[in-house]
Amino acid sequence: MRAINGACMLLLLSMMAMGCGGGGTAIPAAMPNEHAENKASLDRTNAAAINKLELCKPDDAYPDRYPAVAGIMDAEVVQRVKTWMTNASWQNAEVSMSRPPDLKLVGTSTDPAVSGVRETFAIWVSPNKRNYEIVVEGRGLYGRMSERDSSRLRKWIESL
Repeated sequence: MRAINGACMLLLLSMMAMGCGGGGTAIPAAMPNEHAENKASLDRTNAAAINKLELCKPDDAYPDRYPAVAGIMDAEVVQRVKTWMTNASWQNAEVSMSRPPDLKLVGTSTDPAVSGVRETFAIWVSPNKRNYEIVVEGRGLYGRMSERDSSRLRKWIESL
């Protein structure tokens, strides 16, 4: 009985120490370090096979829904956007954001040889309003785009 009480107390203290996430930016579950095993990229996603993008924004009536507002199949444009996102500083980390994404990019493939390819990139404007932060849904990847690539992506989104 004493061992069970001790284990329950340890569990309770652990939960209290973790607390609840808040603030305006991502909180990685594991702190990033400079070791090679924490280096991340889009290589472990289906990004290479993507040849179609859909820009999705939250629905005013249903903010948890993200209907597509634009579809992009131009190979040059899709490649450019993928390059900007590939250049992001990626981490292998589960993150908790303080609010829903500002937008989503859904990448798919129209090539029948690789049917079923789909990646969803949830995107937030950072608190400083100069960078985009990206989470690849279901992949445990968090990335922060440079100001330069964020600006390019922002201009492209505004042009749609």
